[in-house]
Amino acid sequence: MSEQPTDGDVLESGRRLSESSTWRLQREFFDRRGAKAWSENRVPSHVTSNAYIAEAYLQIAVRFIQDCVAAPPGSPMALDPKRPVHILELGAGHGYFGYLFLCKLLEISAQLPFAMPPVRYVLTDFTESNLEAWRRHPRLQPFFKAGMLDLARFDAERDTEVVLERSGERLAPGSAPNPIVVIANYVFDSLSHDVFRIASGKLEEGLATLRIARPARPGEQGARDVLEQVDVQYEYKPIADPATYYPGEPIANRILAAYGGRLGDTAFTFPLGALRCLEHLGAIAGRRMLVLSADKGHARELDLLSLGDPSLAHHNGCISMMVNFHALGELVAGQGGFMLAQGHRNAALELCALAMCHGEPLRETRLAFGQALERVGPTDVFRLIDHLQLEKMDLDDLLSVLRMASWDPVTFLGLAKHLHRCAADAYVEQATRLREALHKVWTLHFPLKDGKDVSFDLGYVYYAMRRYREAMSYYKHSLDLYGPHPVTLFNMGLCEFQQGRLDEALALFDRALEQDASYAPARDWRLRVLAEQDGLGADGLPEVPPAIQDRLSGPVAGVAAGGAAQDRAAPVVVSVADVGEGGAAPRVS
Repeated sequence: MSEQPTDGDVLESGRRLSESSTWRLQREFFDRRGAKAWSENRVPSHVTSNAYIAEAYLQIAVRFIQDCVAAPPGSPMALDPKRPVHILELGAGHGYFGYLFLCKLLEISAQLPFAMPPVRYVLTDFTESNLEAWRRHPRLQPFFKAGMLDLARFDAERDTEVVLERSGERLAPGSAPNPIVVIANYVFDSLSHDVFRIASGKLEEGLATLRIARPARPGEQGARDVLEQVDVQYEYKPIADPATYYPGEPIANRILAAYGGRLGDTAFTFPLGALRCLEHLGAIAGRRMLVLSADKGHARELDLLSLGDPSLAHHNGCISMMVNFHALGELVAGQGGFMLAQGHRNAALELCALAMCHGEPLRETRLAFGQALERVGPTDVFRLIDHLQLEKMDLDDLLSVLRMASWDPVTFLGLAKHLHRCAADAYVEQATRLREALHKVWTLHFPLKDGKDVSFDLGYVYYAMRRYREAMSYYKHSLDLYGPHPVTLFNMGLCEFQQGRLDEALALFDRALEQDASYAPARDWRLRVLAEQDGLGADGLPEVPPAIQDRLSGPVAGVAAGGAAQDRAAPVVVSVADVGEGGAAPRVS
């Protein structure tokens, strides 16, 4: 469009939603933003990219592989133990989930009760910008070198084969050497959908009208931001023959016709893009596949009853729709498979396992799903954490929360100021467990440009433990990853001060003031360090006033009063929220 559309403008009308420009604009958004779509919090991700859900998925995937290992020779599900099992992550975005999954795999690999075949995790996305970010990310390099990680440019809705970049292997229909595992978190809701309605027993198609229904946000002008402003309305028309609605797609037509024959009056989404994706991947895998997916949606046919018109959910530049997981379950059931979903309905985040398995029961897979997700899932864990009174917890309580979240780095960020509060009084055993916890958090941290600065908060907690060298190490990581910040430099100055390195402390306070000349704590501490330096001699001991020195015979001994403290008291930081006597300042972004 040559001009910016205004409120009420119709962009297009009378088209199937799957054929509308909605999905083209969606692709352009992700292609343009790349990994920033996640690091800038434009796209929801933490609930499906955290250490807890990675550990849960790993348990299910490993048990699926165990089922395949145990399959008798000649079974369609039997695998070649010398060939890799591929785990494909669709729409991997920033790559964080894959990193967490591989870290968790390394933790348990030596404890498995069966001979694990080699695993090759494959990060995939349709946009080259994300692949380039994965190639360069330092956390992924060890896994690339070990052959455990590969990457591929793959359009989940359109492509019919996967070509791995590093190994050169080509996964085409029927060529996968072993059953594959697919991970699709917050992917299916962003692929193309259609909308249908049943009225008085008649199936009708919803033809979409895209209209500018909301004003552009300040600073978000231009055609690239049109999708953020778009809303959709539907005009319904009867379908003559559902069995031929999608030419050349008999499975989609079968599922659609079945809805027309079973459901009462309702409207529902039809996940056309996700159905096509599963058909393509199923062909590659020889119908030997486990798909693990977390997304907002409906997993049971009962969830589709008496619904109004489906809407678009807006996410700061992109959109999503509720996923009809039930339709995906119908696809796999029609091919000798099954779908598992959590018994407690949660439309905000359904967690499902879709298995194509030639009628095999996959008992270990079913058991693992129940253990990992059925009783307590990631939404349960993080909802509980959100309601805890963290300010009333002691260190043991806080470590229990962190353990419950599987040492998740983002969860740690919410606990950091409380850990800082408790760390100074930790006894030896507690301090050891705290350091072990902090190490696990750092191991699972996946730094992203413009992302969460976990390294800073690790330094903040280590400072409270009076482990100033460790604190300095993490503050330096913060500088390297996210650039200079006055609070980071100020805290580094305090670390140097606590170690008696006054010149280094003064230099860091000066650097903090270069970043923000009005930063009061750095100004105060600069004056305090200068005052202390004025009272020290060349050897670092207090200078003896000449009037006293003249009266002394022999070397000065035992002079301590008035000089640098032997055990420096915690510095008093003024004008910094949440910090009492003694601590480095928290950084509020």
